[in-house]
Amino acid sequence: MDIPAIATKTPSTPGSPSSILYPSPGSRPTTPRSESVIRYETGDDYYQPPPFWFPRIQALCKTLWPNARHNIAFLAVGTYNKVFGLSVLHEDGAACGEYVLKLPELEDTVTNTVGVLRYLERRTSPAEGESRALRLPEVVGWDGTKDNDLGYPYIMTKRIPGMNLGKEWEALAQSQRMAVATQIARLYMDFESISSAVTGIINVPPTHNTAEKSISPKPDELLEISAFGTTFAGDQARHTDFEDEENGLLPLDRLYADPPGLPVGEMMLAPLKRRISQALHQETPDLNIVEYHYKPLLYILGQLNEGDIFASVDDGNDEDTRFCLWNLDLTPSNIMIDYATNHEPYITGILDWEAAIFGPRFMTAEPPRWLWTNEVATKSWPEYDPEPLHKRLMDADSRDDDAIKGVFEQAMGPEWLSNAYDPEFVFARQILKLSMLSVWGQAEVDESEDIQLAWDGFCDERQTEAEQETLEETLADLNISREP
Repeated sequence: MDIPAIATKTPSTPGSPSSILYPSPGSRPTTPRSESVIRYETGDDYYQPPPFWFPRIQALCKTLWPNARHNIAFLAVGTYNKVFGLSVLHEDGAACGEYVLKLPELEDTVTNTVGVLRYLERRTSPAEGESRALRLPEVVGWDGTKDNDLGYPYIMTKRIPGMNLGKEWEALAQSQRMAVATQIARLYMDFESISSAVTGIINVPPTHNTAEKSISPKPDELLEISAFGTTFAGDQARHTDFEDEENGLLPLDRLYADPPGLPVGEMMLAPLKRRISQALHQETPDLNIVEYHYKPLLYILGQLNEGDIFASVDDGNDEDTRFCLWNLDLTPSNIMIDYATNHEPYITGILDWEAAIFGPRFMTAEPPRWLWTNEVATKSWPEYDPEPLHKRLMDADSRDDDAIKGVFEQAMGPEWLSNAYDPEFVFARQILKLSMLSVWGQAEVDESEDIQLAWDGFCDERQTEAEQETLEETLADLNISREP
C-alpha cells in the first residue's frame, strides 16, 4: 500500500531472481527481560572473517558480469551486517559500476529492506525540475535465499558516492560545517514534503519477510504501514479473542491498525494502549511494566492531549498530509557527503532505511544536535544519549557551534522551532519512541523514569508560572505597584 492548560503530574502509580545496502543498524540494542528475548535464526557463515567471503563474492560477480573484471573490498561490519564494496570494470579497464554488497546477520530481513527501499525510491523521486537532498541507495539486485554463489542471502545497491559525514565532520572547516547545516535543513524539509494519511512503521510484514518462503519478486508490493505499538516479541501472543470485547482500551479493530486521517491525539494514545493490552494478555502478564511505565507515560500523553497540543498539529494539516516521512536512524554515520569544485560539501545520499516511518510532524523536528554539540558528533548510536528533556541542554557548545545552530534554525523557520523545542513536543517524541519498542531493557526503563521525573518538574514550573501570573494580574487590578 502507498503508503495546554496547566498539566498535572503523573499519578504515583524467500527470494527473487538475482536482480544486485549499506550497513543497517537494525533495531536499537537493548538488554531485554528474560521473558521477552527474541531469538533469530542466524547463519553460522555470517561470522566467518572477510577472507572467507572473497571467493564466494568473486563467483557471484562472475555470474552477474561474466565478461567484466571485478575488484572486491571489505568495507565494514555494521550493527547487523557485513558490507563489501564491488568495482566492476570492462575488459579494457573502463569503469562499469560501483556497488555495495550487504550480507545481513539476520537472514530473513532481506525482503523487508528491499521492499522499504523500493517503496521509498518511488516516494522520494523528485518531480521534473526539482532537486532533493534526500537520496537513497538504489537496489539493483537481491536474493533472500541461500540458492546463489554466496550460499547466503544478500542485497546489492549502487554505491552512493562520497564520504561518511560522521568521519568527515572533524576535518571540516567552519564554513563547510555551515554549508552542511544548510544541507541538513534542506534534507529535513524534503522529509516534511513526503506525506501520508496513515501513520506507522514502513515495513514488509513478518509473514512475508522470510527466506524460507517463495515470495513475490517485488517486495515493495507486500509493504504495509504498520501502526505503532503493534510489533510483538517473545511470549507476547498476537491475541485476537478477548472475553472483554471492549478491551478496556481500544476497539479490537484498532489493536493492529490505525485508520487514515486519524487525529494526532488519538494516534499518540493508541501505541501505549496496545502495549498495555499486550502486556496484560501475554502468557506471563507483565504487571510491572504496565503499572510503573506504560500507564504513567499514557497519563502524560493524555494530559498533553487535553491541553490541545496535538490539536494544534491537526489544524495546520489536512487528513491526507497529516503525517510525514522520517528516518529514526538519521545520524551522521548514515549521511554521505561529497565536495563541489569550490570545496563546499553537499549531501549525496542517506543510508539505512530500516527505521523509516510516517509520523506526526513534530517527529521530524527532533533537532540534529550533533551539528552543534561535540559529544554526539561522531556517535553511532545517539539513542544512548536521548534527546534532552530541557531546552537548555540543547544549546550549542561554542560560539562557532552556535552559528551553525543559527544557520540551521533560520532555514527551518518558526513552526519547526516550535515543534522542535516546545517541551510538550519533546515529551511526546520521547514517549512515542519508547512505545514503538516491544522489548525493553534497563536503558528504556531508565528513560521512562527520567521522563516521568522531568514531567513532574515541568508541571511544577508551569504551576509556579501560573501562580505568578495570577498574582501580577491581581496586583494590576488593584493598581498596586510592586515597587517600594
